[in-house]
Amino acid sequence: MKILVTGATGRLGRYVIDSLLEKGHSIKALLISPEDTAHLADHKHLEIVCGDITDSETLIGVAEEADAVIHLAAIIDYTAPESTVYKVNTCLLYTSPSPRDLSTS
Repeated sequence: MKILVTGATGRLGRYVIDSLLEKGHSIKALLISPEDTAHLADHKHLEIVCGDITDSETLIGVAEEADAVIHLAAIIDYTAPESTVYKVNTCLLYTSPSPRDLSTS
């Protein structure tokens, strides 16, 4: 199964990706910055794509080939503007083609 994972370099994301790769899944990891890959395993079934979860233009086509989406990117800062929190925590729920999407936001 090909799975898109947002928040791939976060506290939970790196462990989720390792577990999915161990189970034989192909992973597309969405990162905001290409320099932020230090915590990701170098694996032939791991594809890194860059995009800003708050900029829909950078997300075009990101989830097209995914069988599922695990949306781990989130803002949990209660001082952040409510509109930003909502946009980050829910954005891919509206752009993914898969009926089996998973979200922890």
